[in-house]
Amino acid sequence: MLGWFQELLGASNVDDLRRDLADWTPTEAAQPSMSGTEAVVMQALVARGEQYGLELVTKSEGRLRRGTIYVTLNRMVEKGFVAVREVPPEGPGRAPRRLYGPTGLGERVFEAKFLGARLLRRAMEAAG
Repeated sequence: MLGWFQELLGASNVDDLRRDLADWTPTEAAQPSMSGTEAVVMQALVARGEQYGLELVTKSEGRLRRGTIYVTLNRMVEKGFVAVREVPPEGPGRAPRRLYGPTGLGERVFEAKFLGARLLRRAMEAAG
């Protein structure tokens, strides 16, 4: 049942795999977390590059909300998942706008989140 998982991790037998997993203790630093909403934002940024906050809401087909997008983006900036770049105002008396784009860390955490979900689904399918 664990054959494909053993192969992925390079464990020589099931006992080695169980021992390795039993000894492994995740830490906050080793496992940055990404919420489902953050994953939706990251998916859009990876797919389409830099975007404004309201642009993300508009293109999300209802998955992101206007009232929470900036809270989510600020949290992602703090975590290092997203970089922000100020764009000069488009005219006199207008405020500068902010473009948000994915960082390398954000892309890696996003990929790991979905790789983990795929591995879990595969394990559940193999278990029957």
